[in-house]
Amino acid sequence: MKYNTHNTSSKIRTATTSLQGTIECPYETLVLVFGKPMQGDEEDTDAEWDIEFEDGSIANIYNWRTGIAFMGIEKGLSIENITHWHVSGNNHRVMELVRECLEISQ
Repeated sequence: MKYNTHNTSSKIRTATTSLQGTIECPYETLVLVFGKPMQGDEEDTDAEWDIEFEDGSIANIYNWRTGIAFMGIEKGLSIENITHWHVSGNNHRVMELVRECLEISQ
């Protein structure tokens, strides 16, 4: 499956995405598949990946209020320990596409 990430393209537009679901996945697997994450917004998220698939589907994977950015250093998880991720997208198909990419990596 072909896709670009924020690491290979600066033209991915996630402004029109909305929450499509969640995935359980180790941070290391996301890095292996999609590359180094972008830094989160420093308020609610700590790490995120923007992905554009060859069919035009756009996904954004991120942690939501589970890390240090939101919960602080004493209660928040470091990004390496986060396994619960939100997936936003411009259509419902992004969940299937993200899962397929993660399954291929195993």
